[in-house]
Amino acid sequence: YAENEALGGNWTEIPLLAQTVSVTHPINKIHVQLQTTAQINYDGSGSFACGIFMDNQLKGVRVDVVRGPTGSYNVFNINTSFNNVSTGNHTFKIACRGRTFSNTSGRLAIGRANVPANLGTDMAQTSLNLFVLEQL
Repeated sequence: YAENEALGGNWTEIPLLAQTVSVTHPINKIHVQLQTTAQINYDGSGSFACGIFMDNQLKGVRVDVVRGPTGSYNVFNINTSFNNVSTGNHTFKIACRGRTFSNTSGRLAIGRANVPANLGTDMAQTSLNLFVLEQL
């Protein structure tokens, strides 16, 4: 993955998470906290990556893997900070992509239940928090 890679291509945005923040001071820190789930609907493993995009450019990425029997899932977290972001409005989005799967006919779901008997819809939801800290 390359810093400033454009959103699109193999990246799939998690819907309804985009948030715009306003930065008014040049000395600042934006802290991003993401929590979601990833679940497989087959026996085996599935690896994936989720990225933080600021103004549609990749700024941070983390990879993980789900292993086990059908219905296995992981809770996935990203916590990162960006220092001295330029003043003005900036939009943050989260997008994910698959990497390697042990079963190409199975599915990996991120941010939603894939096997509801093992992971409830409410538990599978994604949360994104942004904190803008500025020096006055």
